[in-house]
Amino acid sequence: MVPLVSLIDDNSIATRSYALNILNHMGSLKYEQLKIVASAFLSRLDDPGNEVRQKAAQCLGKLELKEDNDDEDERDDMWKSLLKQILSTMLIHLESPEIDLRKALIESISTLSRKYSTACIEALSESTISQDLKSKICV
Repeated sequence: MVPLVSLIDDNSIATRSYALNILNHMGSLKYEQLKIVASAFLSRLDDPGNEVRQKAAQCLGKLELKEDNDDEDERDDMWKSLLKQILSTMLIHLESPEIDLRKALIESISTLSRKYSTACIEALSESTISQDLKSKICV
């Protein structure tokens, strides 16, 4: 997993794009893995390549915590906190003038909000984005 995530920071736009294509099909992950992957995806929302930004936004919508019986309550609290940070960053990027990126972000936020509605509602309420953009997000 880590070698693949490191390719997201490669100098080549094509390499970053291919790495995101692969990671878009990763499935659920343990919390520690999610933290690493989410950070890498969020960093690509500012990528110089349009395609990379869009793919990173799509990947963020696929983040899912793997069910694990070890310290379930603590892990869920950490995941909720991380998810709020992820959603907050995604909401900030919604103000991008790039329409395709905005569409990908809205779709991903909507997907995450269906799975994790409480965290999404909290992130939206704390967000400073315009009411118009907030209304485009299904919660």
